[in-house]
Amino acid sequence: MFKYVSFLLVIFSFLSAKEYRVGYVDMNRVISQYKDLADARANLQTFISGWRSTADSIKRKIDSLDTSLNTQIPMLSDEEILNRRKQIKELRAEYSAFVSSIWGDNGKLQKKTEEIYAPYMEKIHNAVSKIAKEQGVNLMLDNSSKLVVYTDKENDYTDMILEELNKEYVKPVVSTVKKKIGVFPFKETDNMTIKEQIGSKLQNAFTNGLKNSPNFETSPSDAINKQIPQLGFSPTNISAIQAKQVAMTVGIEYYITGTCKKQGTKIIIQAFLYESASGKKLGDVQGQCEDTDNDIQVAGVNLARQLTSVLVKQ
Repeated sequence: MFKYVSFLLVIFSFLSAKEYRVGYVDMNRVISQYKDLADARANLQTFISGWRSTADSIKRKIDSLDTSLNTQIPMLSDEEILNRRKQIKELRAEYSAFVSSIWGDNGKLQKKTEEIYAPYMEKIHNAVSKIAKEQGVNLMLDNSSKLVVYTDKENDYTDMILEELNKEYVKPVVSTVKKKIGVFPFKETDNMTIKEQIGSKLQNAFTNGLKNSPNFETSPSDAINKQIPQLGFSPTNISAIQAKQVAMTVGIEYYITGTCKKQGTKIIIQAFLYESASGKKLGDVQGQCEDTDNDIQVAGVNLARQLTSVLVKQ
């Protein structure tokens, strides 16, 4: 109550000091209807699914050992029973520690959420600031908060802010013909990436990033990988010129090649986009991610969309 009164006193002091124009925005609605955040939520869900899978795996192991112990107790010695119970206790401690590290205070979920959402929150802030300046608003309040009990619809700028955020999605449809594109295995430049087959993982991740795009028809990785040795090339060390020959044989208009290397715990990624007919390089992109399947998948999806944005604008 005292915080609410203090909040109102601050507002009124602003209004009395100068003629201020107050505007309102429903931040809950902005966050739910900002289209770019759909990708962020999907990326975050990939990590959550991986963590849940790990937690479920530990839990299943505990349940299995528990059931096995209860069934076999009559046949086990006291020492064996103690060892089994110790093993179960250690697994339960591991399970609790893992769950806490992910879903606990300042856990991986909280940190990953902040990491993934940070650039989008900045865009929302910039959109709010832009609309406020354009409309001559001195103070923009969030009317989805409990502090604001009444708002005049004429001063609600939620629609304008959403229009600003989603304007890139409002584009005329110039063609319904999808561009045919394929992704080659990334060249692995060190022993660790070779051992972990990072090149193939990035090929699949980039392909997944384009698979559901309304702008592209992706060539299956298997079709490309099968054609490479048939033309006498090495799948793990294919050049851009060789990739062009494969692309023309497979019948794709554009192709992506790249390199990857391990640097500490990070995977350093470089990708290139080419036009098949001319062999001309149309763009390149660089990025890095942690060496986990989830991170590689998310990085590949995001970098593929970034790299091919030049084709979407054509």
